[in-house]
Amino acid sequence: MINAIEIEYLTDINPAILKEQVQACRRLWKMVIIYALREARDRIANTKSKYIEQAIRKEMRYFESPDFKKLCELADIEIKSVAIKQGLRTLRKWDARTPATKAKR
Repeated sequence: MINAIEIEYLTDINPAILKEQVQACRRLWKMVIIYALREARDRIANTKSKYIEQAIRKEMRYFESPDFKKLCELADIEIKSVAIKQGLRTLRKWDARTPATKAKR
């Protein structure tokens, strides 16, 4: 139940400040996602080749979890778990003899 003090507080909120706070929170959640992806990438990169699929399955348990989906919702972004899985899978399939970037033609 909302009391008189809470009602007064809610009516005193500046919409511009509230919007700024919402944006700041979204940026924070986006950074949490970025660091989760970086940590997963680093763990995969340090995994022996014969254990890659097992390591990817382990990482994907988090990225397919309700917690990660909520995190994406809070960040107001949509990340498909298929894209994450593909990114983790292709991380180790680069060839050291080819350049990391391809020039546009």
